[in-house]
Order: sequence, then C-alpha cells, then structure tokens
Amino acid sequence: MVRYGPRMLEASRILPKVPRKARALTRAIAFFSAVLAPVFASCRGGPTVSLEPATNAKGAAESTAHGVIGASAAALFDALTPEQKARIQQKKVFFGHQSVGDNIIEGTRALGFTFEEASTKDDYAQPKLGHGHIPENGDPMRKMASFEAAVNAIGVADVAAMKLCWIDFASNSDVAEMQSTYVSTINELIAKNPGTVFVHVTPPLTTNEPGLNRARIAFGQWMKNSYGSIAVVFDLAEAISTRPDGSACEDGGARRLCPEYASDAGHLNALGQERAAKAFLYAIYEASAEPQKS
Repeated sequence: MVRYGPRMLEASRILPKVPRKARALTRAIAFFSAVLAPVFASCRGGPTVSLEPATNAKGAAESTAHGVIGASAAALFDALTPEQKARIQQKKVFFGHQSVGDNIIEGTRALGFTFEEASTKDDYAQPKLGHGHIPENGDPMRKMASFEAAVNAIGVADVAAMKLCWIDFASNSDVAEMQSTYVSTINELIAKNPGTVFVHVTPPLTTNEPGLNRARIAFGQWMKNSYGSIAVVFDLAEAISTRPDGSACEDGGARRLCPEYASDAGHLNALGQERAAKAFLYAIYEASAEPQKS
C-alpha cells in the first residue's frame, strides 16, 4: 500500500476523481507534485517561468538600486539620517494592497510617514506617499489587473509596489499562471510608465498552514530570483518570519509569521507593523536612490 504523507495528501486532494484502473497514475502524479517537483525546483534555485522580466527603464538608466530588502532592513532604516528619511517623503509613491498592507500603512503612520489614499494623477500634484486597495483578496489575477489599472491611471509615480496576500494562495492555486501573469503585468507597466521604479513584494505568511506557507515562500523565492538583480525586492515574508535575534520562526519545516508579530493567524500587531513598515520604507528609500555620479 502506498502511504501518503501530509504533502502528498494535500496534492492528491486537488486531483480529479478517476476510475479504479487509473489510481496508480493518480498516485504517481500526486507523488511527483508533492515530493519530486519541489526537489527539482530547489535544485534550480526556485520555480521559473518562460517569460523574462523586463529591466525597469528608470531603474536601469537612472538608479543603481537593486537587491533584496529583508529581515535586516528594520535596522538599516533606523540607521538612516533624518535627511535620508526625508527623501522618502519627497517621492511620489503608490502602494497597492489589501489587509496586511493596511497593517504596514499603520506601521508607517506610527513612524511619521503618512500614506494617503490616491487614485488619479491629480492626487500627485506634489510629492506624496499614496496607497489604495486593489481588489480583490483571493483573486490574484484580478488583483494584478487592478494594480496595473491604478498605476496607469496615476501615470506619474516615482515608485510603485503591489502586494499579493497570503489569502491569494490556496491548495488549488495555479502558481505558474500567477508567475506568468505577474511578469506580463510588470512588463506592460514598465512599457507604459518608464519613469516609475517598481518594488516587488513577497507574499506574507500565516502563523499556521505550513503547506500553503511553502507555496507563498516559493513564489517569493521566484520573485527574488527573477527581480533581485535588476530591481528592489521587499522580502516581507522574511521580515515577518524572523525574530529580532535573527532566528527563524517555523512550523512544520516552513517559515511562518512569528507569533510575537501577529494579531491573529495572518495579520500584524503593533510590533509586527513597525517591523514590516521599517523594511518597506527602507525598500522605497533604496528604490528611489539617486544615480551615482561618475
């Protein structure tokens, strides 16, 4: 008898019912999906898609900023001078998000950086930290389309970022399609908004759900592999799954939202909000870096 571990059971549940004679094939597919595919992906350094990310025009021509901003970013933000922190306020920023994004916005407000709702070019007559809710939770494809529409409607953002949420990942999510859609969305945005630098944000985690947290982490790793060398990636997942002493919070062998940062299974308390907000603001600071003088 074939025995299924937790990951194999999770994979097998999403397979359609098949006749008895096809059960062996079903089990083989489940075994590959749950066990072998992640191993192959890790050997390649994470899942990939055939579409190539486009180089951000402003990021390539006018800014040297790129790399992953993660768990150490809170301390890096604290080390900024008042003049450097003020530079963040001097940019036109748009952040598209949902509920965990509200937690980050609350954290920035506590730090003296107030994000106001923004949706049109007129909202950016002056430098502004702007944000907006992009519908809708549980529908990542629509969320990407909503972000694209919002950025195009604004048209003048210096820095823009969108955040998928933990609820956008389910046992039957087509992660490859999500990756492909994300790449095409960002490429189209860059083509239409060459003056905007895009910050990429890894999906947040929950305190439980190790199986789904693995999927969220894998998507974030793909994002870092794809964009870390050409743009700034805000590793939200790492920031909220790392304790102040640098140790990782884990459950079932997967990183998770640290309980000390959580207000419930998926949202941030005041401590988590501050930690995520500092890292987010530092990512904006890095993305808006002035070109180096030759």
